[in-house]
Amino acid sequence: MSDQETGQLSLIGQISPNTGDLLRASVEPNLMAKDLMIDSMGGDADASFAISKMMKKRNLNIIVDGRCLSACAQILFVSAKKKTVLKDSIIGVHEPFIYYQEAGQRKAVAYQDAEIVVTAAKDTQALDGIKKMKENFQDLYKEAGVSENMYAPYSHYLSNRKKIFGADFLNFNVFSPSCPAIRMWALNKRQLIEFGVKDIGDFWYPNTPHEQEQIVAKFKLPKGSIFFGEADSLENLCKESSSNALLRKFYDVVAIARRF
Repeated sequence: MSDQETGQLSLIGQISPNTGDLLRASVEPNLMAKDLMIDSMGGDADASFAISKMMKKRNLNIIVDGRCLSACAQILFVSAKKKTVLKDSIIGVHEPFIYYQEAGQRKAVAYQDAEIVVTAAKDTQALDGIKKMKENFQDLYKEAGVSENMYAPYSHYLSNRKKIFGADFLNFNVFSPSCPAIRMWALNKRQLIEFGVKDIGDFWYPNTPHEQEQIVAKFKLPKGSIFFGEADSLENLCKESSSNALLRKFYDVVAIARRF
């Protein structure tokens, strides 16, 4: 996780609850530490915010060599002093999901619906987590000068999708040509700058359809699960149409049938 001679740190894989402690143990004795090389699908938000504070304290740069998705993009990438994205890499954001307990079952809900759903489930621990996450995002983005609407286009897409498949339907295995199952929105340098992300250096982005297909294949992501494009195009996915209206009716019938 740390190279004492070059001062380069590395974070590979999922960000788990103890990742922050492990990385801190590598950083503290390494006075040369200045770069964090990362390839991560994201992970635990609390651990990511802890790593974010450490990055800002030590003025660490971030070098993306592979994936920087979810919490990696929305927390760590934003927190770095200087940002670099190497060839064949990807920065992806989405709306955070909140996990909670209801009737002894672990469930997930989109951040935009979390407070209402979790309150109804009476999971006080998850409610505290929602409040803490909200405060952490507000503090981080305010300090960094980044728009809190970074993932808003994805949230609009998700709202449209839920109107078709049901208010709490988050199963991305179900999709249609008019409403694809998008897991991440891949952002380019211009889009990140427009959201207020600063100090971005060299930045590679898959501009052509061929490069985009290669990225999806390289990281073994579900086909069609990454959206490459502009915010307004993402927001218009899954909008009301005759085909989507039929899908809505179908899933209404399925929901009724499941009650019997």
